[in-house]
Amino acid sequence: MPTKDAKPGDMVKFDRGWYKHWGICIAPNTIIHLAPEGSNNELNSLNSFSTQAKKAIIKKSTISEVVADCEWGADNYLDKRYRPQPVNDIIQYAKQQLNEIMTIDYNVVLNNCERFAIKCRYRVDHIGEQAQTGIMYAAVGGLAVGAAVLGAVVAAAALSSDEQQREDRSKEKKAITY
Repeated sequence: MPTKDAKPGDMVKFDRGWYKHWGICIAPNTIIHLAPEGSNNELNSLNSFSTQAKKAIIKKSTISEVVADCEWGADNYLDKRYRPQPVNDIIQYAKQQLNEIMTIDYNVVLNNCERFAIKCRYRVDHIGEQAQTGIMYAAVGGLAVGAAVLGAVVAAAALSSDEQQREDRSKEKKAITY
């Protein structure tokens, strides 16, 4: 559960309902995070949601610039799974990424701000819960589409079979009457 007392080294989550934005706290009210070029969060890029990659940049912002009237706070949910790096190492790593002014292909599921925050805090390449949820919904959606297509094929085959049977009976009747 996020708490608003984010301390340097903490992962900070901005809860926007169905989407979460993430960063690393480097000082009071200051984070380094991955966001689309020209924006402080993913909301602008999500307004035109597509599977095409968008450019994103690692930037430093105040929490006030990013919050956009949402709930936010420290959320180090992976601390039980991975050992966090020392706070100074987390901050130094995040700042090094910032100094490189890295522009990357952003993907809302697989290459996003949560993955960046996890990499800073734990130094592991973990896709995060947002990506896992997105992949699960995509799989369920794919199964639903597959089931719908299969259902349509079965229904079409059944209708075709019924029509064929009617045609066969009609031919039989004609053969008997002649």
